[in-house]
Amino acid sequence: MMEVETDILRGQFERLPTKRKNSVILSKTSLTYGGGRDGCCVCLGQHGSLSIVTTKVVDIYGAKAYQGPEGDTAAYFQVYSCPRYEKKRVRQKVCFRVSSSDSEEGNIAIAEQWVRTILWLIKDPERNLSSEQEERTLPASRKLLILINPFSGSGKSVRIFHEHVEPMLTEAELEFNTITTEYAGHAGEMILSMNLLDVDGIVICSGDGLVYEVINGLMKRPDWEAAINIPLGVIPTGSGNALCLSALFATGEPNDVTSAIFGIIRGNLMDLDICSVITPTEKLYAFLSVTWGLVSDVDIESERYRFLGERRFLIGTVARIIGLRKYRGRLSYLPANDINGGEDNLAYNFTPREDVSSSAAECDVTSLSQHQAHIQENLNGVFSKRISGNFSSLGPSDHLLPPLSSELPPSWKVVEGEFILGCPVFLSHLGTDLMANPDGKFGDGLMGIFYVRSTTGRMALLDLFGKMKDGSHVRSHHVEYVRAYAFRLEPDTSQTGNLVVDGEKIDYVPIQGQIHKSLAKLMCVTPPPKM
Repeated sequence: MMEVETDILRGQFERLPTKRKNSVILSKTSLTYGGGRDGCCVCLGQHGSLSIVTTKVVDIYGAKAYQGPEGDTAAYFQVYSCPRYEKKRVRQKVCFRVSSSDSEEGNIAIAEQWVRTILWLIKDPERNLSSEQEERTLPASRKLLILINPFSGSGKSVRIFHEHVEPMLTEAELEFNTITTEYAGHAGEMILSMNLLDVDGIVICSGDGLVYEVINGLMKRPDWEAAINIPLGVIPTGSGNALCLSALFATGEPNDVTSAIFGIIRGNLMDLDICSVITPTEKLYAFLSVTWGLVSDVDIESERYRFLGERRFLIGTVARIIGLRKYRGRLSYLPANDINGGEDNLAYNFTPREDVSSSAAECDVTSLSQHQAHIQENLNGVFSKRISGNFSSLGPSDHLLPPLSSELPPSWKVVEGEFILGCPVFLSHLGTDLMANPDGKFGDGLMGIFYVRSTTGRMALLDLFGKMKDGSHVRSHHVEYVRAYAFRLEPDTSQTGNLVVDGEKIDYVPIQGQIHKSLAKLMCVTPPPKM
């Protein structure tokens, strides 16, 4: 027998702009309203002829109570939601007029009670609401830092922010401070030196390039352990939006701007792996991929078509397959199934220190308030230190990586020769219709490496890129696909070529990297199951 859910609040209000009386019922999971021709039925759900609307609480992102114009003793409350319709989320607003009390004070008290209850249900459905009602407290508002790149993609970031992002954040009553970047590297410079004590989340209104800047800025701070745990959010306005796309895919959300904004407002947290990438001269941090060969050529050479958005990658891929190049080099990796905890798998003969990611991974990542308190405690303790220019000792221990000039442990696998491409990938997608790493999961502590040998022809390559839409390319005999903890890539530097980290070109030199499980956090609607 199905359990009947208990009503939390029930009332009769006019619904605007129709001015019809509606019976309104709030339960722990839904807001239901409607009424018949007489508008006075309080038996919602018992008569099939009634026009009934049900909004799930998990789809609500804000509510607001306010008084009417002078001379109107009624009060009003609005509820903002983002339900799913087919393949997208749609913003909706419903407004109710409260006039059941004889006094203006009584009506505003009723409206505020509804708003207070709805907001607490959004934040914590299991919370005992009685104390909040007695004390008339509201959930604490989060403070977001929003970085807008006006040059990303086809230059639409500023318009999207003002037309879509700002209205939803305002309806959710989130506090935010916006900064518009002025040049490449500007965001990284600001993040490196900025006081983040009052920041509950960093929202990036751009493509993957600005995400890369922000992550590297956070990781180069003296308080990097706390800074990298500040939740990140992405509004996809660039030509490459792989992080946002992968996150929406992993959480079962539609791939659209509204869904991305809704995830930031709801503010649940999911784990994000970060890969340290070491070159002969610097240490970088990547969240997306390291690409070599055809894929990196397309990334760099299609920059001239940036005004086309993501279509630039399709044009670049076709052009590069026609003018196919081949690259010599050596690709090494530590397979996922070869880690058994023994010393043979470690690059150094010591037990690696506990990374910040392990303590963060053990906590309940969906508990945003506890996560924020943990961050603030660590930031308070470290930010007062003077920032220096030497970051060689910062960041998590790369205990699986020997020095770049040293031999690799015997547990590593090595392939060498002539290739068309080779890519360690840390997310599921490199772009729309490019599921490069189909087994990739957020917070799994693994990378997917796929490579294609030089014996593969042009028609086979076109077929492979078509199959990347659903990840079936990894089942082709032309592709080698493995899961790994670490990699080393040594291109033949007597050739010219491109090496690209998260879409950013670096020197064409030997590099290596190790994945760090759950090092960062990403805001989302509902986190996927823990790995």
